[in-house]
Amino acid sequence: MQFNLVCKFFHHCRGVDEGVTDSDGRVRDVSLVIKYKEVYYLHFKRFTLKPESASCMTSDLRQDLNPSVVPDNAYYDVPSTDTIDSVKKVTWSGLGESSVQGLICSAGGNQAVSGPIIHHPATLICQRLSITLNKDEDLRLPLFKSLPGKLLWQKEPWQDSAWKDGTLINHNELFIPSHQLNGSGIYKIITESANPVTSSTPGSEEYNVFSLLVQECPEHRCGLHCLEWCPDCLNGGMCDARNGECVCPPGVMGPRCQTVCPEDHIGRNCTVNVGSLHRYLVMCVGAPLGCTCAPGYHGVHCDKSKYCPAKL
Repeated sequence: MQFNLVCKFFHHCRGVDEGVTDSDGRVRDVSLVIKYKEVYYLHFKRFTLKPESASCMTSDLRQDLNPSVVPDNAYYDVPSTDTIDSVKKVTWSGLGESSVQGLICSAGGNQAVSGPIIHHPATLICQRLSITLNKDEDLRLPLFKSLPGKLLWQKEPWQDSAWKDGTLINHNELFIPSHQLNGSGIYKIITESANPVTSSTPGSEEYNVFSLLVQECPEHRCGLHCLEWCPDCLNGGMCDARNGECVCPPGVMGPRCQTVCPEDHIGRNCTVNVGSLHRYLVMCVGAPLGCTCAPGYHGVHCDKSKYCPAKL
């Protein structure tokens, strides 16, 4: 039976690979919340931020939450699992003392939500934790400062022989052509002079990580063979090219992301209470949106109390 090219509201662009969606085609109700805290680094003689904990949560108790870390050989405390107030939760503690550089929370066997972990007072800092590209779009990742020499990059899990040269344009923007990228996932960048092994340990200033989300269609298109137009998503929502659904940022819900959740609530149906949407809280949802801050904050640790852009 041929795919029906007429897309209806709520069922926009169905019929494609629904990787991280429910059987009804909707994006799964999974959120990843990463908390940072301010600490004093004696070696650097200044206060900085390091990860404290992270939780993967869903209010759909039918789902199995399957946590994993990047790299898969990182040392870390085994996460705990519990269900409180009808919310299933997997929690990682002690992240500041771990070597974890990224978290992945899968639901139903699919990689649903991922987020990078920033450990250190790095000089090599990306201006975004997550970046979303459309099909065949080149990566232009802004850094907070220009650096001498070249940068090296690759997708996790990294291998000694897999580093690729990155091109810096406009003094502080990492450029990678689309044909070199290896799809969605956690990517690492290091300075050319860095040792790939020692630069990956907490406390090093010579590396950083970011989450890349690659859509399956050109901009504003979705569905089988990308023949359909995306709906207009409100309040920072983004169209999922696989099925045309609006993926909403934390704190917003609805088919067009038109409804603001009650205070301190997130999730597809605003049923997950995180206690407080505050400073130092990074919140991640599935592709194509990635990681954002609570309203009123921005920065890679969500520590800056200014206008918060739609993307980190």
